[in-house]
Amino acid sequence: MTTISASRLIRWLKRRRRNVLVPFLLNVAAGLLVWYFQTIGNPPAPLPPTRSASIRITRIPTRLPKGQSTPSEWIAGQVNGLNEYESYRIVIYSYTNQWYVQPTVLEPKTGITPEGKWQSYIQGGVYYAALLVKKEINLPPESQTLPTDDAVTWEVQTGKADLLSFGVAFIVTNGLYLLALTLVLRRKAYLNLKENPNRV
Repeated sequence: MTTISASRLIRWLKRRRRNVLVPFLLNVAAGLLVWYFQTIGNPPAPLPPTRSASIRITRIPTRLPKGQSTPSEWIAGQVNGLNEYESYRIVIYSYTNQWYVQPTVLEPKTGITPEGKWQSYIQGGVYYAALLVKKEINLPPESQTLPTDDAVTWEVQTGKADLLSFGVAFIVTNGLYLLALTLVLRRKAYLNLKENPNRV
């Protein structure tokens, strides 16, 4: 029975390291491209008008894959330039495959504190919009385009990238891929050296 030393296996693998590294690096590049194209893009909404009143989203929920609305997260922001905050409300929308009012159809408006702050616990999406409206204004519960006609002003933000989840999935996936590829090549090296015991 022919025995194959570990050193001979290592030398065989080193000579063929390109067979491991090239597919691995291509897989890494493909993963980075997927992440890049998932995090770019302009929100499907018009630019807000230039007015004395302004609204900002200061706490942006995570960006989810298109069509996905869970998990829910907090969104928050700040309104400036108003004298009577109690006369206004915030209407929040999340965009999955279209704009959906948040937090619910039954509670489509979010109040504003005397300091101009607002917050709500909403379903997720790709993009998030906050519209400042008069409290008597009612906007549609869903829409293909952001309903800005009756809004004083608004802001739209792309959801923030979930780098932690992406990084963990990326490392695990590529680690398993590299491990499987190494085991296959090691098995191939063993069989090759077993058939050719005099080959170094």
